[in-house]
Amino acid sequence: MCGLSGILNFSTGLVDNIVLRRMNDTIAHRGPDGEGFWSHGPIGFGHRRLAIRGLGDDGHQPMHDNTKAICVTYNGEIYNYDELRRRLETEFNIVFKSKCDTEIIPNGWLVWGEKLFDYIEGMYALAIWDSRTNTLTLARDGVGIKPLFYGIKNNSLYFCSEIKGILASHKFRSDTDPFAFYSYLSNGYTEPTKTLSIDINQVQPGSYLQFNADGVLNERQFWSPKRNPSIYSMDEAASGLIDLMGDVCGDMLVSDVPLGLLLSSGIDSSLIALTMKNPVTCYTTSFSEKDFDESLNAKNIASLAGHSWISERASSESSAVDDFYSVAHAVDGQLADSSCLAHYSLSRLVSRQVKVALAGDGADEFFGGYPTYKASRIASKVAPLIPKKASNALAEFLDSRYSEDEGRVPWHDVLSRFLKGLNAPNQTYHTEWRRLATKASIAEIATPYFAEILKSDPLIHYRREFQKASGSFEDKCLLADERFYLPSDMIVKVDRMSMANGLEVRVPFLDRRIMDFAGKIDHGLFFSNFGEGKKVLREAALRLGAPQAIVKARKKGFNIPLAKLLRTELKPIGDKIIMQNPDVFAPFLDPDKLRELWQLHLDKHVNASYLLWALLIFGAWRLEL
Repeated sequence: MCGLSGILNFSTGLVDNIVLRRMNDTIAHRGPDGEGFWSHGPIGFGHRRLAIRGLGDDGHQPMHDNTKAICVTYNGEIYNYDELRRRLETEFNIVFKSKCDTEIIPNGWLVWGEKLFDYIEGMYALAIWDSRTNTLTLARDGVGIKPLFYGIKNNSLYFCSEIKGILASHKFRSDTDPFAFYSYLSNGYTEPTKTLSIDINQVQPGSYLQFNADGVLNERQFWSPKRNPSIYSMDEAASGLIDLMGDVCGDMLVSDVPLGLLLSSGIDSSLIALTMKNPVTCYTTSFSEKDFDESLNAKNIASLAGHSWISERASSESSAVDDFYSVAHAVDGQLADSSCLAHYSLSRLVSRQVKVALAGDGADEFFGGYPTYKASRIASKVAPLIPKKASNALAEFLDSRYSEDEGRVPWHDVLSRFLKGLNAPNQTYHTEWRRLATKASIAEIATPYFAEILKSDPLIHYRREFQKASGSFEDKCLLADERFYLPSDMIVKVDRMSMANGLEVRVPFLDRRIMDFAGKIDHGLFFSNFGEGKKVLREAALRLGAPQAIVKARKKGFNIPLAKLLRTELKPIGDKIIMQNPDVFAPFLDPDKLRELWQLHLDKHVNASYLLWALLIFGAWRLEL
C-alpha cells in the first residue's frame, strides 16, 4: 500500500527528475516509510512506501523482474500472492528475491502480459514499463479501490496517485471544467474517469491504458461488475457467503504489521467482525449527538466476536476547522461527502496503533443495502400515476415548510427527494435519490455564464450506466451504483481519508470473488418492498450469532450533524471562503447571491448544508492552490 508517480516523454528527452521528485513528495502521506525513484531515458517512476509485507529493503519500489526487462511502481495489495508465486515458481522457474507481494507484478507481466490482470485478486493501481516493447501500462483494480490520475502536456504524460501530484509538476493549470463543476455540485463527486481539472483524468476502474514512446494509446477494460443471477435459495446464498467471507477475510489478514477493523453498528462491518478467525482491535467513531451515535452496538459486536474495542469521539483531538482543511486537501476539492470528517478522525486514531484495517464498504452496492433501492421499486409503480406538477409542488412545499428539521434523516427531505425523483427520464429514478443539490438551488447562485451550463444534465453518465445495464429493473439499479456511484464517492472517501493518515484499508466486500458471488444472487434475496435491504447479509450474520438488534437494525450510514456544524464550529470557514473570498468560484457563481445563501443558512431560513459543504470543500482547495 503506497503512492506512485511517473513521467513518460513522448520524445527522446530525458525525464526531469526534479519534477518527478516534486510530484512524489506531495504524496508522502501515502507512504511515510520510504521513497524510491527509477528513470531510464524518457520514462521515470517515483514511489512512496507504506511497508506492510516484506518489510526489508528487498521490498522497495520501483521494482524490476530478475531480467531487468520490466519495472513496476505499485499501490495496493495482492491477496492471492502465495498462489501466484507458486505458479510462477513451478511453471516458469521464476526465482523470487523477497516476500513482498509487489514482486508478483513484474514477474507475472514478464510471462503473462495483460493476462496478469485476470489472475490478480486484490486492490491496486500500478504502472508497468516493459523495455522489450518500450510500452507503459497504467491499470486499476475492478472497481477502482486505488486511484490513478493522469494528464498529457507538452508531449509528456504525467501520472500519480493523487491530483495534487500532477499539479506539482507545474505543467498543468488548475482550470475547472464547467460541466464537471456542475456535476460535482449536483452529485458531490466527479465521474469515475474525470476530475474537476480540464486536463487531468482518471484511469477507468477495471481497465488498463497503454502508451508507447510515440504516445499511441490503447485502452481495454478487463473486468466490470455484472449480474447473472443463478442463486435463488436463501440457504445457498447465506451459507455460500459465509464460506467465501471466511476465505476472503483470511486472505486479507496476511500482513507483517498489526491489523484492525473499522467497526460501526452496521451489518457490513459486523459480518466481517464475526467472520474473522483471528482477534483484532475494532475502532468506532462516536458522536455526542445521540441520533448520530452508534458506538454501543459496535461495542457489543466486538465483544461477541472476541475482539477488543476502542471508541473515538469525532474530531476530539483537533478542531473541526483543522480537520475540515485536512479533508479538503486530501480529496483535492473533488469529493463533497461530509462523512469524510468522521472518517478522517477515525483514520487518524487507528493509524497511530495499526497500519492496516478492514472495513465494510461496498456491501450496500453489491447486496442491496441502500433504501434507495426500495424507493426505486416503489417509484417504478407509482410514477405514472402522479402528475409531474403535483409532485414538484409538494416537494417545494416540504423544502420550505420544514427547513429547520436537522435530524439525521429528516422525513420531509426523504419524501421531497422521492417526489422530485419521480420525474426522472426513462425510469432512471434511482440516479436522482443521491442528488446533492437540485438544478434550481444551483441556479439561484449561478452567474449568467454558468446558467448556460445548467441546461445540461449533470446525471447523464449515471443514467447511462443504468440504461446500458442488463437484467431486471433492480439489477440495473445495483449495477449503476457498482459502476458509477461506488467508484465516484464511497471508495474515494475511504482511500483518501485513510491514506492521508498513512493507513491501509482493505475491503472484503470489494474482493472480486465476493463481487462475482453477489452478481449470481437473485435480487429478491437482497431486499423486499416492505423490509430492510441486505437480507442475505442479515441471514448470514444471524447464523453467525449476531443479536437481533444488529440483524434487524435500519441502515444509518456514517452521517455527521452537518447543518449544525456549519452554523457553529465550521462557521469561520464559511465566513472566510464565502464572505471574504467568493472569487474562488469565478466564473461560475455570483458572489452576492452566494453570500445571501450562506446568511440564510446561518439564520435557519433554509437548510443548504449539502450544497454549502460542497462549495466549502472546493473553495478551500482553490485557496490552497
